[in-house]
Amino acid sequence: MKIFILAHTHSDKDLCAKLSNQISADGAIWIGEKCDFDFFGVEDLIHVDSNNSIKSGRRLSDHFDEQVVIVGLDDGFTGEILASFSVSAYEPVVWGCHGFDYCKDDSDIVLQKYGFGGKVLYTSKISSGCVQFNSKAIDSSAREAKNPSVVSLDGQDSVSFEILESVESSDENKDVTSADVVVSGGRGIQGPEGFESLKKLAGKLDAAVGASRAVVDMGWIDYSHQIGQTGKSVSPKLYVAFGISGAVQHRAGIQNSSVIVAINTDRNAPIFDICDYGIVADWKEVLEKWVSV
Repeated sequence: MKIFILAHTHSDKDLCAKLSNQISADGAIWIGEKCDFDFFGVEDLIHVDSNNSIKSGRRLSDHFDEQVVIVGLDDGFTGEILASFSVSAYEPVVWGCHGFDYCKDDSDIVLQKYGFGGKVLYTSKISSGCVQFNSKAIDSSAREAKNPSVVSLDGQDSVSFEILESVESSDENKDVTSADVVVSGGRGIQGPEGFESLKKLAGKLDAAVGASRAVVDMGWIDYSHQIGQTGKSVSPKLYVAFGISGAVQHRAGIQNSSVIVAINTDRNAPIFDICDYGIVADWKEVLEKWVSV
Protein backbone atom coordinates (compact mmCIF):
# COMPACT_ATOMS: atom_id res chain seq x y z
CA MET A 1 0.00 0.00 0.00
CA LYS A 2 1.30 3.44 -1.01
CA ILE A 3 0.22 6.94 -0.01
CA PHE A 4 -0.23 9.65 -2.66
CA ILE A 5 -0.97 13.31 -2.04
CA LEU A 6 -3.41 14.85 -4.52
CA ALA A 7 -3.24 18.46 -5.73
CA HIS A 8 -4.34 20.51 -8.72
CA THR A 9 -3.75 23.81 -10.51
CA HIS A 10 -5.67 25.86 -7.93
CA SER A 11 -4.26 24.14 -4.81
CA ASP A 12 -2.24 26.00 -2.18
CA LYS A 13 1.24 24.63 -2.89
CA ASP A 14 2.57 25.57 0.55
CA LEU A 15 -0.21 23.61 2.27
CA CYS A 16 0.36 20.68 -0.09
CA ALA A 17 4.07 20.61 0.74
CA LYS A 18 3.27 20.57 4.47
CA LEU A 19 0.61 17.88 4.09
CA SER A 20 2.99 15.76 2.00
CA ASN A 21 5.44 15.80 4.91
CA GLN A 22 2.77 15.24 7.57
CA ILE A 23 1.42 12.07 5.93
CA SER A 24 4.86 10.87 4.72
CA ALA A 25 3.60 10.58 1.15
CA ASP A 26 5.25 8.03 -1.15
CA GLY A 27 4.23 9.98 -4.24
CA ALA A 28 2.07 12.80 -5.57
CA ILE A 29 -0.73 13.33 -8.10
CA TRP A 30 -1.07 16.59 -10.00
CA ILE A 31 -4.23 17.45 -11.97
CA GLY A 32 -3.92 20.20 -14.58
CA GLU A 33 -1.20 21.91 -16.56
CA LYS A 34 2.44 21.06 -15.91
CA CYS A 35 4.47 23.09 -13.42
CA ASP A 36 7.53 22.65 -11.19
CA PHE A 37 6.72 19.60 -9.07
CA ASP A 38 9.68 19.74 -6.67
CA PHE A 39 7.63 21.33 -3.85
CA PHE A 40 5.98 17.97 -3.07
CA GLY A 41 9.31 16.53 -1.92
CA VAL A 42 8.54 13.07 -3.36
CA GLU A 43 10.31 10.78 -5.80
CA ASP A 44 7.33 9.75 -7.95
CA LEU A 45 4.57 11.90 -9.45
CA ILE A 46 1.54 11.14 -11.62
CA HIS A 47 0.45 14.01 -13.86
CA VAL A 48 -3.07 14.00 -15.30
CA ASP A 49 -3.37 16.64 -18.03
CA SER A 50 -7.01 17.59 -17.46
CA ASN A 51 -9.23 20.24 -15.87
CA ASN A 52 -12.11 17.78 -15.58
CA SER A 53 -12.42 16.45 -12.03
CA ILE A 54 -14.69 13.53 -12.95
CA LYS A 55 -12.50 12.33 -15.83
CA SER A 56 -9.35 12.73 -13.71
CA GLY A 57 -10.76 10.51 -10.98
CA ARG A 58 -11.67 7.83 -13.50
CA ARG A 59 -8.26 8.05 -15.17
CA LEU A 60 -6.53 7.52 -11.82
CA SER A 61 -8.77 4.54 -11.13
CA ASP A 62 -7.70 2.98 -14.44
CA HIS A 63 -4.03 3.64 -13.70
CA PHE A 64 -3.62 2.13 -10.25
CA ASP A 65 -3.43 -1.65 -10.02
CA GLU A 66 -2.29 -1.69 -6.38
CA GLN A 67 -3.70 -0.59 -3.05
CA VAL A 68 -3.30 3.17 -2.61
CA VAL A 69 -4.48 5.84 -0.21
CA ILE A 70 -5.01 9.18 -1.95
CA VAL A 71 -5.03 12.22 0.35
CA GLY A 72 -6.16 15.71 -0.69
CA LEU A 73 -7.08 19.06 0.84
CA ASP A 74 -10.61 20.14 1.74
CA ASP A 75 -11.54 22.16 -1.35
CA GLY A 76 -14.45 21.39 -3.67
CA PHE A 77 -12.44 20.42 -6.77
CA THR A 78 -10.34 17.94 -4.79
CA GLY A 79 -13.52 16.47 -3.34
CA GLU A 80 -14.92 15.91 -6.83
CA ILE A 81 -11.76 14.08 -7.94
CA LEU A 82 -11.75 11.86 -4.86
CA ALA A 83 -15.44 11.09 -5.24
CA SER A 84 -14.96 10.15 -8.90
CA PHE A 85 -12.01 7.88 -8.05
CA SER A 86 -14.00 6.30 -5.22
CA VAL A 87 -16.96 5.44 -7.46
CA SER A 88 -14.77 4.12 -10.29
CA ALA A 89 -12.44 2.07 -8.08
CA TYR A 90 -15.07 0.95 -5.52
CA GLU A 91 -13.00 2.48 -2.75
CA PRO A 92 -14.12 4.34 0.41
CA VAL A 93 -13.84 8.08 1.03
CA VAL A 94 -13.29 9.64 4.46
CA TRP A 95 -14.05 13.38 4.63
CA GLY A 96 -12.76 16.08 6.99
CA CYS A 97 -9.99 14.16 8.74
CA HIS A 98 -7.98 15.85 11.50
CA GLY A 99 -5.46 13.07 12.15
CA PHE A 100 -3.47 10.67 9.96
CA ASP A 101 -1.15 7.93 11.22
CA TYR A 102 0.04 4.38 10.61
CA CYS A 103 -1.20 1.32 12.47
CA LYS A 104 1.92 -0.67 13.38
CA ASP A 105 0.01 -3.93 13.85
CA ASP A 106 -1.49 -4.33 10.36
CA SER A 107 -0.01 -1.47 8.28
CA ASP A 108 -3.39 0.21 7.86
CA ILE A 109 -3.86 3.97 7.93
CA VAL A 110 -5.45 5.32 11.13
CA LEU A 111 -7.69 8.36 10.63
CA GLN A 112 -9.23 10.71 13.17
CA LYS A 113 -12.16 13.05 12.57
CA TYR A 114 -14.88 14.80 14.54
CA GLY A 115 -18.45 13.52 14.54
CA PHE A 116 -21.81 14.31 16.14
CA GLY A 117 -21.45 18.04 15.70
CA GLY A 118 -17.85 18.08 16.90
CA LYS A 119 -18.64 16.42 20.23
CA VAL A 120 -16.77 13.19 19.51
CA LEU A 121 -13.34 12.53 17.99
CA TYR A 122 -13.46 9.03 16.57
CA THR A 123 -10.93 6.78 14.87
CA SER A 124 -11.24 4.64 11.74
CA LYS A 125 -8.82 2.52 9.71
CA ILE A 126 -8.44 2.01 5.97
CA SER A 127 -6.03 -0.05 3.88
CA SER A 128 -6.93 1.78 0.64
CA GLY A 129 -9.21 4.57 -0.51
CA CYS A 130 -9.45 8.36 -0.38
CA VAL A 131 -9.01 10.90 2.40
CA GLN A 132 -9.93 14.58 2.39
CA PHE A 133 -7.84 16.28 5.07
CA ASN A 134 -8.92 19.34 7.08
CA SER A 135 -6.47 22.09 6.09
CA LYS A 136 -6.72 23.67 9.57
CA ALA A 137 -5.27 20.46 11.06
CA ILE A 138 -2.01 20.62 9.08
CA ASP A 139 0.79 21.28 11.57
CA SER A 140 3.88 20.07 9.73
CA SER A 141 6.73 21.92 8.06
CA ALA A 142 7.24 21.62 4.31
CA ARG A 143 9.32 18.82 2.86
CA GLU A 144 12.69 19.44 1.28
CA ALA A 145 12.25 20.11 -2.44
CA LYS A 146 12.97 17.19 -4.75
CA ASN A 147 12.55 16.67 -8.51
CA PRO A 148 10.28 13.64 -8.99
CA SER A 149 10.09 11.06 -11.75
CA VAL A 150 6.91 11.93 -13.68
CA VAL A 151 4.37 9.58 -15.25
CA SER A 152 1.97 11.50 -17.53
CA LEU A 153 -1.61 10.38 -18.10
CA ASP A 154 -3.78 11.80 -20.88
CA GLY A 155 -6.96 13.12 -19.32
CA GLN A 156 -8.28 15.00 -22.33
CA ASP A 157 -11.59 14.05 -23.91
CA SER A 158 -15.06 15.52 -24.45
CA VAL A 159 -16.09 17.12 -21.17
CA SER A 160 -19.30 18.44 -19.69
CA PHE A 161 -17.53 21.35 -18.02
CA GLU A 162 -14.13 22.85 -17.35
CA ILE A 163 -12.67 25.58 -15.13
CA LEU A 164 -12.11 28.71 -17.21
CA GLU A 165 -10.95 30.99 -14.43
CA SER A 166 -10.33 30.90 -10.69
CA VAL A 167 -10.96 34.16 -8.84
CA GLU A 168 -10.11 34.67 -5.18
CA SER A 169 -12.89 36.04 -3.01
CA SER A 170 -12.62 39.59 -1.73
CA ASP A 171 -11.71 40.08 1.92
CA GLU A 172 -15.32 40.76 2.90
CA ASN A 173 -16.29 37.34 1.51
CA LYS A 174 -13.42 35.46 3.13
CA ASP A 175 -14.22 31.81 3.85
CA VAL A 176 -15.09 31.31 7.53
CA THR A 177 -13.52 27.83 7.57
CA SER A 178 -10.02 29.08 6.72
CA ALA A 179 -9.95 32.49 8.46
CA ASP A 180 -7.89 33.05 11.62
CA VAL A 181 -10.50 35.53 12.88
CA VAL A 182 -14.28 35.24 12.48
CA VAL A 183 -16.77 37.98 13.39
CA SER A 184 -20.35 36.65 13.56
CA GLY A 185 -23.80 38.10 14.03
CA GLY A 186 -27.12 36.73 15.28
CA ARG A 187 -30.66 37.98 15.73
CA GLY A 188 -29.40 40.45 18.30
CA ILE A 189 -27.92 42.70 15.59
CA GLN A 190 -31.52 43.46 14.58
CA GLY A 191 -31.40 43.31 10.80
CA PRO A 192 -29.34 42.85 7.62
CA GLU A 193 -27.89 46.36 8.01
CA GLY A 194 -26.15 45.08 11.12
CA PHE A 195 -23.91 42.91 8.97
CA GLU A 196 -22.71 45.99 7.10
CA SER A 197 -21.43 47.25 10.46
CA LEU A 198 -19.82 43.89 11.24
CA LYS A 199 -17.99 44.00 7.90
CA LYS A 200 -16.26 47.21 9.00
CA LEU A 201 -14.80 45.43 12.02
CA ALA A 202 -13.99 42.38 9.91
CA GLY A 203 -12.04 44.62 7.55
CA LYS A 204 -9.93 45.99 10.40
CA LEU A 205 -9.23 42.51 11.79
CA ASP A 206 -8.73 40.82 8.40
CA ALA A 207 -11.59 38.57 9.47
CA ALA A 208 -14.35 36.55 7.85
CA VAL A 209 -18.00 37.30 8.57
CA GLY A 210 -20.12 34.51 10.03
CA ALA A 211 -23.76 34.17 11.04
CA SER A 212 -26.18 32.06 13.01
CA ARG A 213 -28.78 29.89 11.30
CA ALA A 214 -31.63 32.15 12.43
CA VAL A 215 -30.43 35.20 10.49
CA VAL A 216 -29.62 33.14 7.41
CA ASP A 217 -33.16 31.71 7.48
CA MET A 218 -34.48 35.28 7.66
CA GLY A 219 -32.45 36.26 4.61
CA TRP A 220 -30.20 38.78 6.36
CA ILE A 221 -27.05 37.18 4.89
CA ASP A 222 -26.12 34.39 2.50
CA TYR A 223 -25.96 30.73 3.60
CA SER A 224 -22.22 30.59 2.86
CA HIS A 225 -21.72 32.52 6.12
CA GLN A 226 -23.77 30.14 8.29
CA ILE A 227 -21.88 28.54 11.17
CA GLY A 228 -23.18 25.63 13.21
CA GLN A 229 -24.37 22.05 12.96
CA THR A 230 -26.32 22.73 9.76
CA GLY A 231 -23.71 25.16 8.42
CA LYS A 232 -19.93 25.24 8.64
CA SER A 233 -17.63 24.28 11.50
CA VAL A 234 -14.85 26.77 12.22
CA SER A 235 -11.62 26.70 14.22
CA PRO A 236 -10.22 30.25 14.16
CA LYS A 237 -7.76 31.74 16.61
CA LEU A 238 -10.44 34.29 17.55
CA TYR A 239 -14.23 34.00 17.27
CA VAL A 240 -16.34 37.08 18.10
CA ALA A 241 -20.10 36.64 18.46
CA PHE A 242 -22.37 39.70 18.36
CA GLY A 243 -25.98 39.14 19.42
CA ILE A 244 -25.81 35.34 19.21
CA SER A 245 -27.60 33.51 22.03
CA GLY A 246 -25.60 30.32 21.58
CA ALA A 247 -28.01 27.52 20.72
CA VAL A 248 -26.46 24.06 20.89
CA GLN A 249 -26.41 23.81 17.07
CA HIS A 250 -24.32 26.98 16.79
CA ARG A 251 -22.02 26.00 19.65
CA ALA A 252 -21.22 22.75 17.85
CA GLY A 253 -19.76 24.75 14.98
CA ILE A 254 -17.53 27.05 17.06
CA GLN A 255 -16.26 24.84 19.87
CA ASN A 256 -12.87 24.31 18.20
CA SER A 257 -12.13 28.05 18.26
CA SER A 258 -9.05 28.99 20.30
CA VAL A 259 -10.65 32.06 21.90
CA ILE A 260 -14.37 32.94 21.91
CA VAL A 261 -15.60 36.45 22.73
CA ALA A 262 -19.36 36.95 23.16
CA ILE A 263 -21.32 40.23 23.25
CA ASN A 264 -24.97 40.01 24.30
CA THR A 265 -27.45 42.04 26.34
CA ASP A 266 -28.82 38.85 27.94
CA ARG A 267 -26.44 37.84 30.71
CA ASN A 268 -28.12 34.39 30.81
CA ALA A 269 -27.47 33.63 27.12
CA PRO A 270 -26.05 30.07 26.71
CA ILE A 271 -23.07 31.36 24.73
CA PHE A 272 -21.62 32.80 27.96
CA ASP A 273 -21.23 29.21 29.21
CA ILE A 274 -18.58 28.41 26.59
CA CYS A 275 -16.95 31.76 25.81
CA ASP A 276 -13.55 32.81 27.11
CA TYR A 277 -14.57 36.46 27.43
CA GLY A 278 -18.14 37.71 27.82
CA ILE A 279 -19.43 41.27 27.52
CA VAL A 280 -22.96 42.09 28.68
CA ALA A 281 -23.70 45.22 26.65
CA ASP A 282 -25.38 46.58 23.54
CA TRP A 283 -23.55 45.23 20.52
CA LYS A 284 -23.53 48.57 18.71
CA GLU A 285 -21.73 50.36 21.55
CA VAL A 286 -19.03 47.66 21.67
CA LEU A 287 -18.65 47.56 17.90
CA GLU A 288 -18.33 51.32 17.55
CA LYS A 289 -15.58 51.46 20.18
CA TRP A 290 -13.64 48.62 18.58
CA VAL A 291 -13.92 50.05 15.07
CA SER A 292 -12.75 53.49 16.29
CA VAL A 293 -9.59 52.08 17.91
